Amino acid sequence: MGLRVLGLAQVPLGRHDGASAHVIGLYSEMARLGAEVTCILPGTLPADTPLPFRVIYVPTGRDIRRWTLAWHLLSPWWFLGALLRCRPQVVYLRGHLLLLHLVLARLLGRPAAVEINEDKSGELEWQGEWRRRLAHLNRAIERWSYRMAWRLLPVTPQLRDLAVREHGVEPARCRVVSNGFDPAVFFPRPKEEAKRCLGLDARRRYIAFVSQLTPRHSLDLLVQGFAALAGQVPDVDLLVVGEGVARPQMMRWCEEMGIGKRVIFAGEVPAERAAWYIAAAECGVAQLRADRNAQRVGASPLKLWAYLGCARPVLAGQVPNLAEIIREWKCGLVIEEETPAAFAWAARYLLEHPQEAEEMGQRGYTGASAGYTWRAVAQKTLAILEEALHGA
Repeated sequence: MGLRVLGLAQVPLGRHDGASAHVIGLYSEMARLGAEVTCILPGTLPADTPLPFRVIYVPTGRDIRRWTLAWHLLSPWWFLGALLRCRPQVVYLRGHLLLLHLVLARLLGRPAAVEINEDKSGELEWQGEWRRRLAHLNRAIERWSYRMAWRLLPVTPQLRDLAVREHGVEPARCRVVSNGFDPAVFFPRPKEEAKRCLGLDARRRYIAFVSQLTPRHSLDLLVQGFAALAGQVPDVDLLVVGEGVARPQMMRWCEEMGIGKRVIFAGEVPAERAAWYIAAAECGVAQLRADRNAQRVGASPLKLWAYLGCARPVLAGQVPNLAEIIREWKCGLVIEEETPAAFAWAARYLLEHPQEAEEMGQRGYTGASAGYTWRAVAQKTLAILEEALHGA
């Protein structure tokens, strides 16, 4: 019998986004490695969606504007019920406002680990006065929550340092465990085959941007930079794969800058299809701007691992952790200046040096495959949970 793990994740599944991919990838591999995994999640999934782990759904409804409140009100009770019924050996939590869950786990003698993907308080602080006040309360709850957890699993070194510096967490209780990718979905494919599969023009070259379309993802710089590139290279188009609130604005920018016909909006697609778009591209674009939040928490975006899994070089800005990986592995180019001209220069360099770009992609693929698949991430996570269990 494997380790009995009770997970809880404030992530509604059924959407083609990074959070869903993380939860499904990580818990699926933990189950395949022999752990007995149960996970508490908001909402429901279609009945024909098979998962190799048990799921307990909290009835939050499907309205994204309302499910968060329902989740915070109901999930502690569902969590308590699962603790009593499933009798897990360890607990693994992801989300916000986890203090009550951690108190329940402590009262019932279950060591808990908390996965840290972002600094919610830091994001709130620069969104206006009302949200700044809310950030102070949220930070106090985070501080107590982190101190009650047996182990903390931040996805970047910067998040680890933040927990130590601002929450007083002992460094020994933090273990950095990066995001990962599914090598059965993201793997090298020939560009020509991918273009044919997607119905793309085989005579043209493509740059891929696979992401949620939100203001935080440097969309203005991407559009301006590609407009500069399009004026220099006539046979290159931009593939935008993803949806989000900023898509209408991004489309308007493209039309205003005269590149509307050079940008293909593929919309939100399953990961399997997103992999084909990446395979059709010469390179992939990750986060281009290191804003205030990115400077504090770094980045380990799933798009990075997806690009590298497909053996494509990566273009990114000077975002902590992300830039370090690209420089260390020599698997792409870090854009030193946050300007359209700098983006255009870097993208054009890759287009004009295809052999070097291919070697960058192969180095990235080798590095990502060696330790950043979801199976590798699950192995690290289970080892930490075992450590927490024995330490308790």
